[in-house]
Amino acid sequence: MPKQSKISPGYRWNISPMPVGTGGWFPNKFDYPVQPTHQLSIDFDTAPNRSEVLMLQVVRYRNEWREVSGCPKASTILEARRAAKARGQQEERIRNLAANISSKLKGEVLQRLADGRKIDAILHYRNATNEDLAIAKGVVEQLMQEAEARNGKK
Repeated sequence: MPKQSKISPGYRWNISPMPVGTGGWFPNKFDYPVQPTHQLSIDFDTAPNRSEVLMLQVVRYRNEWREVSGCPKASTILEARRAAKARGQQEERIRNLAANISSKLKGEVLQRLADGRKIDAILHYRNATNEDLAIAKGVVEQLMQEAEARNGKK
């Protein structure tokens, strides 16, 4: 479940025209049954020195403002499915690498984690295996989760 933020009573908003002919946000990714004419921005504080921005595309219809949502193009849906499949394959590879890591390298990585040196642990794994940074980070985080589960954390 996503974290919900409280909107403070002192929120700020701004509505501005969208450039003519833009076709909405990411027109190469989405089709718009109704073209948005304006962009609504709502800024609100969530904590001291912290704020969030909500942005909507809107159109004026019969004296009311209506939100406009884009419909993903077929190519966008295909791209999202390919990305999800690639993420799944990468996660499976990370699990396999973590499960089959040598005991020596695993000990070296876990020692760095125990010393509070996560970045050093990632770089050490990367240098020892020649994996790219994303894979190295994933393997180290997998090992960290497994260690926390064994130690009763989380």
